[in-house]
Amino acid sequence: MGVYHLMGLGRSPGAVAAAISYLAARYERWDECDARFFATSGEFDQQGKRGDVQALVLFTTAEVIAGKPEGRCADYIDNPCGQSRGKCGHDDPVPRLLKRAMKSDLCRLGGGRADIPLFWCEIDLTDPFLTFARVAEVMHAAKRTGRVGKEIWINLTGGSNVVNLALQLSAALLGHPARIYYLLAGDTRCLRHTVPAAELGTERDGFWVEIPALYMSLDASAAAILELIEREDRPLPDEELLAKLRNHPARWADFAALDLPALRRAYLLPMSANQLIARPEKHVVTAGREWATLKRYYQVVAGLREPESTGEAGLEQLAASRPWLHADSV
Repeated sequence: MGVYHLMGLGRSPGAVAAAISYLAARYERWDECDARFFATSGEFDQQGKRGDVQALVLFTTAEVIAGKPEGRCADYIDNPCGQSRGKCGHDDPVPRLLKRAMKSDLCRLGGGRADIPLFWCEIDLTDPFLTFARVAEVMHAAKRTGRVGKEIWINLTGGSNVVNLALQLSAALLGHPARIYYLLAGDTRCLRHTVPAAELGTERDGFWVEIPALYMSLDASAAAILELIEREDRPLPDEELLAKLRNHPARWADFAALDLPALRRAYLLPMSANQLIARPEKHVVTAGREWATLKRYYQVVAGLREPESTGEAGLEQLAASRPWLHADSV
């Protein structure tokens, strides 16, 4: 099995199609450089060629998915791979054009499969949190708890800032993706990559730009401290805080051996520096500004990790249960 490709999509289909054409060219050529490029893709015990596409998930608006006038294609160039010239077009329904443009490349990248699963995820450009919640649920379904070996690659080229922020934040909090990248196209209207075949994967290939994946997780003990402070809903002396933590129903063992200086040094000082907690008075704590911002995002991710979470379903099952995720194929 191969790679789940997650991409934002606006009215410029080349942001998606050009990525697929680039991957297909390197997958089909398969020299030593390409083998290294795809080396970690697939199952850990997989033998032979790696890097084939498992599924493609596109995050876009309902207008684009439906091919409505306000969501139709911007100007594009239907170019051959490695060139920047071709037939020009515009105003086509994005899904129809994109599926036509990607069909042959996805067949080459699909490891012999005739049809590649394609999922359309509706997002709301006016609601960053809703967009994040849907991206996170899809990302978790693509690489479920305990399922190792799959890779998620994220393309940050297409779509709006709202979509790409949701993709990056979901990646950081869930820790699932293995690769994040951006495409630097000479002409963003091109449907396919413009890198000459001889330059693919070389130093002259500036098309594919790797972005480091930065993961973050809120320490469970820090989360317990924040939740306790918030539940008290008052400025809490840190001595009283420690007493309550030692009686925490789930995490008392984490705090049983802590004394007050250790609590301040190991938790309260760094959490104060990050503005997760505030110190209105010496040795008194309240919830900080950043916790109010982070809390609901953290709660989405924590909910997905619950054993009974609907996020345990795969993408097909998720699409069957969520009206905003549409299963398709190319």
